[in-house]
Amino acid sequence: MSLESALLLPALGCYALAGATAWIEFDRRAPAFARATALLLAGGLALHTASLAARWQAVGHGPFTTMYEILSSNVWSLALVFALVWARVREVRAAALLVLPVILLLAAWLLAADGAPGHFPPTYFTALLYVHALLGKIYLGLLLAAVGVSGLVWLRRSRWGARRLAGLAPDEALDELAHRFAAFAFVFDSLMLIAGAVCSDDIEEVIEIGLTQIPQESRLAQAVRTTMDWARSNRNWLDTLDAIHSTFGHYHPVHTINNAALVIMGLLHGKLDLGKTICMTVMGGWDTDCNVGN
Repeated sequence: MSLESALLLPALGCYALAGATAWIEFDRRAPAFARATALLLAGGLALHTASLAARWQAVGHGPFTTMYEILSSNVWSLALVFALVWARVREVRAAALLVLPVILLLAAWLLAADGAPGHFPPTYFTALLYVHALLGKIYLGLLLAAVGVSGLVWLRRSRWGARRLAGLAPDEALDELAHRFAAFAFVFDSLMLIAGAVCSDDIEEVIEIGLTQIPQESRLAQAVRTTMDWARSNRNWLDTLDAIHSTFGHYHPVHTINNAALVIMGLLHGKLDLGKTICMTVMGGWDTDCNVGN
């Protein structure tokens, strides 16, 4: 077992126990368990930080390139942001009932993912990547906190929650708090997108990076690669469009695969010209509004 795995497994165990103590705290109305939740979250974060550092040293780069690395870093960052919010905002503490199960679901996915190292593209050698990743982690963490707080309103409408969450702030106050977290989250989302947009001007490189996040044998990945081959070999974008319609025209007009092919066509034939990219993609037909939005 690698050092990374030896640290990661107990870290995930701490998160799981933190989720259990959070439920015990409210199910049995035992506030003393709140301290146990805090200590377990802190212990899990310390172990997970060491695990990520061990992986970074072993593969030579940060956790940015594979589904395994992204899941691990997201579990860590979601737990960290929630722990900080949990410590600072008392009203958020009950949201652990809903937030920690989400983190544990991602942790289970992490354990099932392939831990092999991935390709680190040359365009990733920029400080903007770290800014982009940091802003993205804050965005996801705040958004999860917003979902957790808003979920308390729903949970309190159940028989179980009505008795055990009666001492929380009124629903209106929880709604307002959830909206505040969501508003801040989307500010960081916008900043993340701005930082990420200037990381690379190589469209094929960007598409290749995106392909690392889906199964390589999937129909979607195969369709994207096929469209990339057509775009490389065809000087006229209409030839690529004809090939897309002939090959993927049997799909429903709002299916993912055929519309993804149109987006790839527009990106590659548009050659960084926004107007041309949009026009080509729209003229391809099918789900035009979503394709341009993407």
